Amino acid sequence: MRDFDLKSLKEKLSGFILFILITILILVVYLDSPFWLEKMEWQMEDYMYKFRGGNPPGDQIVIVAIDEKTQQSFGKWPWHRKQIAQLVESISPAQPKVLYLDLFFSPDLYEDTSGNTKILSEAIQKNKNVILPIYFNLSELGIAETQAPLSVSKSAWFRSDQPNLYPALPAKEIHYPSELLLRTQALYGQINITYDIDRKVRKDPLLIYYDQNFYPSAALQIVRSYLNVKPEQIKWMGNKLSLKGAVVPMDNKGRMLISFCGPQRTFRYYSAGDVLDQKIELKKLSHRIVIVGLVSSKSFLATPVSFLPSVEKTANVVENILHQNFLYRANFLYDLLFIILIGIFCALVLPQVSLTYRMVILLLFLFVSTNLSFLLFATSGILTKPFYPLLEISLFTIVAPAMKPKKKIVRRSAIPIHRETALSSPGEKEKTFSPEEKIEEKIGFSPAKEDERTQAILKTQVVLNPPTEEKKTRGEKITTQINLTQFGRYQILEPMGKGAMGMVYKGKDPAIDRLVALKTIRLDEISSDQQIEELRKRLIFEAQAAGRLSHPNIVTIYDVGVEGNLEYVAMEYLEGYTLDKLIEKKSEVNYRIVAKIMIQVCDALSYAHQRGIVHRDIKPGNIMILDNFDVKVMDFGIARLGVSNLTQEGVAIGTPGYISPEQLQGKPADKRSDIFSLGVVLYELLTKKKPFQGETISSLMYNIINEEPLPPSVINDKTPLIFDRITSKAMAKNPEERFQDASEMGAMLKEFISSFIVTRSFKI
Repeated sequence: MRDFDLKSLKEKLSGFILFILITILILVVYLDSPFWLEKMEWQMEDYMYKFRGGNPPGDQIVIVAIDEKTQQSFGKWPWHRKQIAQLVESISPAQPKVLYLDLFFSPDLYEDTSGNTKILSEAIQKNKNVILPIYFNLSELGIAETQAPLSVSKSAWFRSDQPNLYPALPAKEIHYPSELLLRTQALYGQINITYDIDRKVRKDPLLIYYDQNFYPSAALQIVRSYLNVKPEQIKWMGNKLSLKGAVVPMDNKGRMLISFCGPQRTFRYYSAGDVLDQKIELKKLSHRIVIVGLVSSKSFLATPVSFLPSVEKTANVVENILHQNFLYRANFLYDLLFIILIGIFCALVLPQVSLTYRMVILLLFLFVSTNLSFLLFATSGILTKPFYPLLEISLFTIVAPAMKPKKKIVRRSAIPIHRETALSSPGEKEKTFSPEEKIEEKIGFSPAKEDERTQAILKTQVVLNPPTEEKKTRGEKITTQINLTQFGRYQILEPMGKGAMGMVYKGKDPAIDRLVALKTIRLDEISSDQQIEELRKRLIFEAQAAGRLSHPNIVTIYDVGVEGNLEYVAMEYLEGYTLDKLIEKKSEVNYRIVAKIMIQVCDALSYAHQRGIVHRDIKPGNIMILDNFDVKVMDFGIARLGVSNLTQEGVAIGTPGYISPEQLQGKPADKRSDIFSLGVVLYELLTKKKPFQGETISSLMYNIINEEPLPPSVINDKTPLIFDRITSKAMAKNPEERFQDASEMGAMLKEFISSFIVTRSFKI
């Protein structure tokens, strides 16, 4: 027991260490953030955008698009500045609160000499709320190559010779419109775009540092103008910017996460051609933010929601600031803590539970992690990094089956036990046949000897628990009073049934308050000291065999001991019924349940056979059915441990009707003998009849050795033909022609279940 506990502790400790190592690996990968994993993280964020759906932006922002329709009517882009001036003059009567021209007007000598720039300048001059774009060449050093014109530098919000004073991206070169446009009263906002490594736009650089000035983005400039905020009213609060109550969060480089309201055309669009043709009511543009820009495939940007034109990217940033619709990147400590908590919980719990529960727990974590990240994003605008916890859970799922599952402990109360033995049914008795009784093929039996054998077998039944009982032991009669209150430390609660060698009691281990089943064997009923010693050795070997078997479909043996004239075995207490009770019901067969029962027995036998243990007495009375048709195989008391054999050579051990031909012939029994017996059990479960029958024991054994039973489908035409093949192969006379391992038989049964279609409701 001490070795078993040490082994179990090592298995649990190895599982704990494995989960902790995986957790450490995920933490290292998270902190390193390699590009190929970060790309997957971004893809998950993109999916969350799609699942969240659109967010109505309101009607404060409208877009006047120079789209394909406009270009068909007024000429392909680029236009002369005179045409843009006409568009501005068409919008001006609507008196928009802010008019932003998302069109960069680079210095152009031809435009200046032709007078078109002057016309545009005059059109802009008539509106005192126009914003024009500028842009910068960024540089990590941020050393300005030239000074910005005074009219442009006036649009800067802050001036400082300390670039680290506020979070901003440094620049080395500035690009601004032609001189005629600089003479207008327009404000300027930078239109720089930053891309992630996957070439998608997720952030907007709100501030850029150039020549000791901090220049706002076009979106920030639009909001300041719309809210009528003066530069002195703008305040800094760490990495946050306050504009008259509108608090804007940024990262340490002055960039804001864009919370996209939806795919293209989420905002209200008007065609510039319709505005020029005066097909749009001016009140639709009145007192709003009007953004004018090119909308064509060349101006589209890749974003998490879809490809968007530059004007709509700017519109999203303006909407975020006006409506305080921001995204926040969760502190990396939150992600690390979540990864650590998952790792510690799984390391402590998963090695302790069965594989089924491990998978349930991991699926639960998978569900919670995914949905928690999505809920934080959809309801609070908080972006976590769900990919790394999911990667951790996925690795846990891969390694979970590699660990040995915890032995299943069954505690049942729903099905009454009917006080039947958990080791063998009253109707099935263990039989032993001597070498002289060995059956040779096609040889008859002497009736006189046959009757002697029959009487000898019947005498193996022992009646226990009379008040006073006379027995014949070692040639003389004795009277023995048996105390049925306690076996060793185990308290006897009540008798459960009669086994082949004695009674079985329901007991209790008071040390740990555990119910046990106590199987007894009467030694004073045996006429020979040699047989008594034989039985004692069998009990010891039974406990050793069970100690080597830890499987959810095999009954657990706890202890073995002696009390007076009784040897007893303490084992797992089960509440259910043996398989022979299921056979006796004579109800219509549910073939899926039959297959489920047999698969579990196959798993138990395959497990035992791999450890050199042969049961040698498989029968319905040794198969216990629990709730939900879970199975426990019992009574490995006559198992052969390795090369150890407690019976003399040529002696057959088992139950008539289920014993294999080679055992009847006195040949060595191996795992294929158990497969033969299991084939007999399956046949009886399918047909409610034993495949081999005889009026006498000798005729029964003759039939087992020589006769082939009818296929189950002949007896019951509803039986699927696959069971004919399984029973025929399992009950082959030659062991070489049978399944060579119980797992092979279980595989055929599993194949049947996977292809079975329920056509009616059955009960078994």
